[in-house]
Amino acid sequence: AGEQTVVDGETLLEERCTECHGLDRTTSQEKTRAEWEATVSRMVNQGAELNEDEKTVLVDYLAETYGP
Repeated sequence: AGEQTVVDGETLLEERCTECHGLDRTTSQEKTRAEWEATVSRMVNQGAELNEDEKTVLVDYLAETYGP
């Protein structure tokens, strides 16, 4: 009980990352996993609401879907 279900990366992207900018800002990028990790950390510092598990899921999704 009390266990949170971590949503998938696509949902996180659509729900958390579009609070401040459009999806095209993300989907037009091609970055390595390390670059996505830095980007996601920067966005969290700017107020994106992601816990550590969600950050990992999101970075994995971004690296897989929008990698070089």
